[in-house]
Amino acid sequence: MSSVLFTTLPAWGHAAPLCAIAAELDRRGHDVSWVAHEALADHLLPAGATLHATGGPGPEEGRPTNERPGAAFRRYFDELLVGAAERMLPAVRAAIEAERPDVVVVEQNCLAGAVGARLAGVPWVCVHVTPILLTRPWRVLPMLEGWVDQRIGQFMRAAGTEPLPWPLRSPHGTIVASSAAFLGPSADLREGDTLVGALLVRREMEVEPWGPSPRIVLSLGTLTGAMGRAFLERTARAAASLGSVLVVADAELDLPEGVCHERWAPLPGLLAHADLLVGHGGQSSVHEALVAGVPMVLAPTRYDQPVVAARVEALGAGRVVSWDRSTEEQLRAAMVAVLGDPAFRRAAASVGATLVDGAPLAADLVLGAG
Repeated sequence: MSSVLFTTLPAWGHAAPLCAIAAELDRRGHDVSWVAHEALADHLLPAGATLHATGGPGPEEGRPTNERPGAAFRRYFDELLVGAAERMLPAVRAAIEAERPDVVVVEQNCLAGAVGARLAGVPWVCVHVTPILLTRPWRVLPMLEGWVDQRIGQFMRAAGTEPLPWPLRSPHGTIVASSAAFLGPSADLREGDTLVGALLVRREMEVEPWGPSPRIVLSLGTLTGAMGRAFLERTARAAASLGSVLVVADAELDLPEGVCHERWAPLPGLLAHADLLVGHGGQSSVHEALVAGVPMVLAPTRYDQPVVAARVEALGAGRVVSWDRSTEEQLRAAMVAVLGDPAFRRAAASVGATLVDGAPLAADLVLGAG
């Protein structure tokens, strides 16, 4: 029996794929522990999970939804990566001392996990939960790429380790949660990188259909700030006459009559009945939709989402619309186009077939590194 310590940033979409690996390891009888924000424990981690809480800002806390790409990119590295790493490193080191893990699993953005494992001399495996970043979308801006390496290097030197290049990779193995079909030819895959497919949390999630087909799901994950609410309300008005619409958002919304609203619902269960997902282009929800063979209309906001959404459109599995500038007419036209052309559903199912459950192979790779 092995002891495995998982480390992740406080972000739902980054932690959920690790939960799929952890559940597989737990099923096999291995000891699993976590270094994560306490807010994740209530929604993602199994009851009784051993958690070394990090504190600090929680998921989406204080993150504006109206940032422009340049500002969002800079804050992504300054605050969400390096800032979080500086806050998390003491908790990671304490957890390694307490748990004595055979291997540390490091979500690709959790620099503290990699540094803590290296300082302790413990093998570590990196998991790329947003592997679209392996296409290095910023490579056309060499000064920006240099700034990223410099910023991360400063943190790692200050912590007492030699810098590692970005995107993060481990000499003990790098798990890529996607498929070659989804990532495409521009992905910078290297020796030691293993494509495992999607890492999806599987639970018993029976959901009743919310009306006759076509059924449309509107969900932005945790992006329910003012702009998120405005987009959902605008899209709901555009979709109301197209079919049975369900909006999933933990927010008060002004919705048209006949549109259903749930504060929370399991996306896989909904997608089993859906004909269309309208979302923000998060890697996890996109993978869920593709595996279910559900086409998409995506309104990306920041970080990796524009790159993910562009890839969905290039694969013929959906359309991309503007997050803040699309009118009701434009949103309706995109939804009508995707719902009306079976080629979108066929493309989604074709790519989804390459994203088989990656948790068993990922678990094998984690155990092999220990």
